[in-house]
Amino acid sequence: MTCDRATTSARLSFIAPVVATIVLAMLLLTDAAAIRWHVSVDWPWWLNDLEHLGSAWCNRILPYLALLVALIFNRCAMRQLIVALPMQMFLAHAIKWIVGRVRPVHGDHSMLFAPFSSVHESFPSGHSALVWTIAFAFAYQKSRSTALWVAAALFVCWARLHTYAHFPSDLFAGAMVGWVITFTSGKTLRPWIESGRLADLRDVAAFPRRLTCLWLIAIAAPIGMAMWLGHQPLVDDEATARERIGVLYEDYLGRDADAPGLTAYASQRLDGLPLLAIARDLLDSDEFRKTLRELTPEQRVDRMYQLLLHRKPTADEMAHDVPLVEGLSRQKSRLPLLVMRLTWR
Repeated sequence: MTCDRATTSARLSFIAPVVATIVLAMLLLTDAAAIRWHVSVDWPWWLNDLEHLGSAWCNRILPYLALLVALIFNRCAMRQLIVALPMQMFLAHAIKWIVGRVRPVHGDHSMLFAPFSSVHESFPSGHSALVWTIAFAFAYQKSRSTALWVAAALFVCWARLHTYAHFPSDLFAGAMVGWVITFTSGKTLRPWIESGRLADLRDVAAFPRRLTCLWLIAIAAPIGMAMWLGHQPLVDDEATARERIGVLYEDYLGRDADAPGLTAYASQRLDGLPLLAIARDLLDSDEFRKTLRELTPEQRVDRMYQLLLHRKPTADEMAHDVPLVEGLSRQKSRLPLLVMRLTWR
């Protein structure tokens, strides 16, 4: 009976990376459709406050909270997290730099890649890798609080999707990174994790090379194929970049570009930042909002359509989008949502 269980467990451990590869590939193929669906839904306004809690505060609170809870209730999970948290950060950021995927909020295409660029860091999600490393570490050590950490991980992933910081595949890949790190650290450092004695660090278990390689291939194969089939953002020379950015300043803000802003945007443009990302920054600026305050809500919507789609809105579009720009304060405005709707069509 014990032998049969061990055989079944071994088979499942090799099947899981294959299933993950298929899921990741399917998500990569449907990312654009998922974002278009998301921007088409009229989400309740109060979700924005929850999104900010899950997105902006995740890296500042969850790691320390997890370590504190583990210190009090599960020392094995604490020791594993001490090792796993830095490892997941290194692996996730290394993949981000290699892949260079454009974020949904920066482009209107899910297959834009600028490899070896510090500007684009969508794949995988660092937030997802962090929270799933925490959740998997507690699960690996059979903690009673596992369900709460899984719920927190799902909430943070939803928040990153709701801000259009990541595609669904980015979030799933982050969870895969979290599992790879948790599995590898748990297997390799098991004697020390269970005992806590520094002497046991010398008794390192055999590194699970085969399974670790399978999981890394599960991440690399689908995204590698996507990069091969995808596109790179169009990049200008410096003179052209400055000229085009200057035109955006004139069209959107009605003035010449200031030297610091022009230099910063031109540098990012040369690194592969799409012009659409620069346009979105200008449209979400306080300066642009001031130009809209003198207009009626209907005129605001008309101006946004003219700037982004170069046409007037239909009667149905006008009725649908006017509520989004009735308030222009930073807390109440849904202007970024209107920008996303117009550019992800």
